[in-house]
Amino acid sequence: MKNNNLRFIILFLVLFLFINCDSNTSSEKDKRKYSTSEIDKMLLKADMLNRKGEFENALANYKEIEKEALKVNYQKGVAKAYLEISNCYYNMSVPDKSIKYLFLAEQKAQDNPEFMARISSLKGKILFIANSYT
Repeated sequence: MKNNNLRFIILFLVLFLFINCDSNTSSEKDKRKYSTSEIDKMLLKADMLNRKGEFENALANYKEIEKEALKVNYQKGVAKAYLEISNCYYNMSVPDKSIKYLFLAEQKAQDNPEFMARISSLKGKILFIANSYT
């Protein structure tokens, strides 16, 4: 009987330590801040997924990039993430979400002529599709 109780206590302690260790790791990950160059590398990886047509994977990556760029106030990273999130939704035929993120990108990219040109182009495509459904 003592042996069973001892095993139970040991198992409980091991599980407690494992769960506690795992929760610390995830909270440390949430606190981590990426540099702008790391965010740019993350963008390149997501861009590759987007070009391959893996829109859902690219979308998940861009949303993570958005969070990380916001943490460090990297406006170009945020604008690029919004633009590409919009592009993913466009390619997935979800124009309402696409236009939402496009307007967010437009707000962040006012000082970037290249982004503004891409935004205008995508806006035209989205509005064309939206009008063709009515």
